[in-house]
Amino acid sequence: MSTVITTTHASEARLHLLADVAASQLPVIEEYHMDSDSDQAGPCSSSSSSRSTNCSFRLESPSRRIVGSLHISCDPYAASPSPPKPFKRSVASNSLSSTRSKTRTRGHAKAKDLAALSLEKKIKQQEVKERASKIRTVENSPVNQQQLLVLRMVYDQITMYPSETWMAIIAVTIRRALKQVKNWFSNERQKHNGKKDEDIVRMVSGEGERLRLRSVAVDCCKAEEWTDAFFEEVVMIHHLKVSTLLRLDESRQLRGEPVMDSPSPRS
Repeated sequence: MSTVITTTHASEARLHLLADVAASQLPVIEEYHMDSDSDQAGPCSSSSSSRSTNCSFRLESPSRRIVGSLHISCDPYAASPSPPKPFKRSVASNSLSSTRSKTRTRGHAKAKDLAALSLEKKIKQQEVKERASKIRTVENSPVNQQQLLVLRMVYDQITMYPSETWMAIIAVTIRRALKQVKNWFSNERQKHNGKKDEDIVRMVSGEGERLRLRSVAVDCCKAEEWTDAFFEEVVMIHHLKVSTLLRLDESRQLRGEPVMDSPSPRS
């Protein structure tokens, strides 16, 4: 019985030895078949030395190449030197849409403000025109000295082409009919028709009105400042100054005192 067991163990040992030898010779056999195939192919069949040098890249086992090509590293940091960054939700589209929304809102608000200012300006212009149309003076009556000084100041120092609103402001300030104020400016332009308007500057006011101002008016104030309200202030201040000087002259004449040099209108 012991002899049978010993024989069985010896057989198993020999079988394991043969299996190990066969496994160790498997790459050699594969290399041999690869070498034989390459000899039949022709490109490297000239000599054994050239086969060993030129075709050495073919002597690798296909199974090894497949296993090598399918090798995947299990190291999470092997692909990139830096650790993975935590996931962050992108807010670029949200911020862009919010920026566009704010810009659109500001544009609408600005347009709304401009529309409100334009409406307010039109209302004021209509009011001053209505006030000027209610003033009645004798037709073809000459202007007095006080009225003439104000008209001459506007013509010589501000503009010879006042808008209808500005002429209405002048009419209300000097208490003269609007039609007569228009006729006065028209007559003055006809008198000086031969002269070129070299000192006239065309521009747009702060309220969007197209103006033709004297160069002295532009040098004094910017075009944006020449609004209806600013023009009214200038005319009213000059009218008050002229009225004060004329009254002082009259009082001095009554007292027999010498008259101060009062502003005289240019003919």
